[in-house]
Amino acid sequence: MNTTVLVLGDDSDWESYERFCKQLQKHHSKKLNWVTATYDLLEKNELPTIKSDTIIIYLFFPFTYWDKHIEKEG
Repeated sequence: MNTTVLVLGDDSDWESYERFCKQLQKHHSKKLNWVTATYDLLEKNELPTIKSDTIIIYLFFPFTYWDKHIEKEG
């Protein structure tokens, strides 16, 4: 099976997203392809091309989007 895990998060989320991405670089899986991207790339429609039969999407909290559009200051 040709499967890719797409991991979406914010660069500002050093607590979980950045730490998770660093762990992916250290521990490669032979059964899964991993692609990391940010919500900023998603908004710009610039996600990497994925040519897998199956895509699993792993979402981290969108801090930047939340701060900009949901919890506006003032």
